[in-house]
Amino acid sequence: MKRLLICIALAFSAFLPAFGQEIERVDTLREIRITADKVRLDRAATQTGLQRIDGTLLRRGFAFFNTPDIIKTLQMMPGVAGGTELMSGLYVHGGDGTDNLFLLDGVPLYQVSHLVGLFSSFNSDLVEEVDFYKSGFPARYGGRMSSVVDVRTREGNFDEYHGTFALGLIDGRIQVEGPIIKGTTSFNVGLRRTWSEVVTIPAIAYANRLAERESGDDFPEKIHASYNFSDFNLKLTHKFSNDNRLSLNIYGGEDRLPITVKSPDSSTENGVEHKGYNSVKGKLQWGNFLASLNWQYDITDRLYLEATAYRSKNKNIIGARVSMWEWDGKDVYYNIGEDVRAHTITTGMAANAYFRPSEAHRIRFGATAQHKGYAPEREYLTESVGTSANLKFSGKNEVLFKAWESSLYAEDEIAVLPWLKANLGLRGALFSVNGKNWARLEPRASLMFRISDASDIKFSYTEMNQFDHSVATTYLDLPTNTWMPSTAVVQPMFSRQFAGGFYTKAAPWLKITLEGWYKTMEHLYEYGGPMALYPPIDSWETLFTEGRGKSWGMETGFEMEWENVTAQAYYTLSWSRRKFEDFYFDWYPDRNDNRHKIDLLANWYVSPRFELYAGWHYHTGNKMTAATYVVKGIDEQGNPYPRFEIFDRPNSLKLPDYHRLDLGLNFKRTTRRGNESTWNLSIYNVYCRMNAVFAQITEEYEDYVNPEGYNSIRPTGRSIGQAFGLIPIIPTFGYTLKF
Repeated sequence: MKRLLICIALAFSAFLPAFGQEIERVDTLREIRITADKVRLDRAATQTGLQRIDGTLLRRGFAFFNTPDIIKTLQMMPGVAGGTELMSGLYVHGGDGTDNLFLLDGVPLYQVSHLVGLFSSFNSDLVEEVDFYKSGFPARYGGRMSSVVDVRTREGNFDEYHGTFALGLIDGRIQVEGPIIKGTTSFNVGLRRTWSEVVTIPAIAYANRLAERESGDDFPEKIHASYNFSDFNLKLTHKFSNDNRLSLNIYGGEDRLPITVKSPDSSTENGVEHKGYNSVKGKLQWGNFLASLNWQYDITDRLYLEATAYRSKNKNIIGARVSMWEWDGKDVYYNIGEDVRAHTITTGMAANAYFRPSEAHRIRFGATAQHKGYAPEREYLTESVGTSANLKFSGKNEVLFKAWESSLYAEDEIAVLPWLKANLGLRGALFSVNGKNWARLEPRASLMFRISDASDIKFSYTEMNQFDHSVATTYLDLPTNTWMPSTAVVQPMFSRQFAGGFYTKAAPWLKITLEGWYKTMEHLYEYGGPMALYPPIDSWETLFTEGRGKSWGMETGFEMEWENVTAQAYYTLSWSRRKFEDFYFDWYPDRNDNRHKIDLLANWYVSPRFELYAGWHYHTGNKMTAATYVVKGIDEQGNPYPRFEIFDRPNSLKLPDYHRLDLGLNFKRTTRRGNESTWNLSIYNVYCRMNAVFAQITEEYEDYVNPEGYNSIRPTGRSIGQAFGLIPIIPTFGYTLKF
């Protein structure tokens, strides 16, 4: 009974996010409308691969799993693979998930997920807009090589107080905004936090007490565990004038998972029983903190300046301690412990200028300077307590890299002819670490040909370098992952991408987009050392093998809008390849090489009080590496020897295709005080498709009679693959009050 209750409580804590939902406002399920690039004073209009999500429409979007999630929204876009189900993976045009530049108000963010990827770190209550680039990167962006996710938070209301309160099955959030000095200074603050420990901690405590009563033992097995994550956002804005303003942006997010398991042990000496505990204690803690001060000044109608000073910190802390008890005339404990901490700290400044000589000509230029510190360390401890000679051995391994990354850029967008517009840019980057300098030039070019009032053709060419490397032994976004710099041994990653597309408004209610791309990637790194949760930090440069990658494909998008129905249909045909000669001599498929990807989305506004959402998602199965078992010889008992595992090539096995259907509905009403409220019901994976998360390869055996005349079994030399799904149908509900 005790173990059952504990399992239920731990499952609630670990997986309850799959049942949590909150809704932001009355029209929560209204579509997330993806629009083509629009000509604005601060945006280029020639880029391929740009999709913009307006914050207001995002907050009206399908709000499954907590609030509307930016990354899970981007996973629906063509050209993007989501990786493992429910995780916040973002694999863009064949990228590896660590090559995406995430910016929060212009500041780089290193850790962008909670609960091992089930939630993203962006609080949609404060989001003004999101610019998502998959190709055609403007020269002002750099430091990553596959995509840019530029998230901007909105200023608080300068005249009135407003807010949002939401409660779901896993967490709650509150957002408040309003004036500090009316018309001049405003604030916008948001807080999001899980409350699952309100259930799990008492449940585990009750299970421990119940087990103690049932066993009648004053030394029962005990488990203590909890999990929580939190986000805090603050934006303070002061207007010196309508053309001159200063803002302070602060973000803090953290995950905590402590767990302790105590198992009773006993020893009898001279007829007397002595009791003690063996214990295992674990601690996981990870998160981000960033602060920035941003100044914006419109000198004239044609000249705009922006300067930002910031500090961004990412931390991962992992601790484990094993204590073993024994009786030696007294209590004796042998303790083994290890703590791993990794910090990445970036302090920087950026200055940007925007100059518009004419309506047909726009120039942007600027510079950045960043000081980066990479500081992973590992402490270990072995000791005996209570022995005649207390022994203690401890030590620490630590690595410290200090680096400077600076850049200069300029981009010029000009209407060369009435039917031809060009955006030409150049970015120069310099990365210095421990006496090694890496200097790179990154040309960028985009062209737009207007073939009619409703149709355009665009082409782009970009080069991108990445000086930061994610050091990990697994592809999942775990707190064991840490960031390290390019060194004299580890080169910067580099990508080169060609893209082109056709864009048209075929009818007043229909927009069609067709894009294609070809991308190459150099100096990719994958872990090739011994199996470990955390790689050795003092030898990581030699444990990662270098390789190459390439990706190409085509994206198609149809966006339709009628009076009370909106719909989007996206299709991607793509290939993604890798070549690591230490693993295999030729090109082989990437793990996320999904040949076909389809996303169908629709919203129906039935009435002012009721609306429906439906989304169907499909992609061909991910890849995994499977071994071919070869057995040579049978011993006298009929057992095989020796057994060899031979691998044909990496990622040789395709998992079953993935697909699911999501449905949602909103019921809206106005409270007695005139506030807006919404009850939402959503169903994830409606027809309960158990999509494969992992697979297991086993040997096939057959019955036979051994030489001694007994019935036995022996291997056939063939392998059997079995895929396992974990995520069933998940209904969720939530309530939101907007005041």
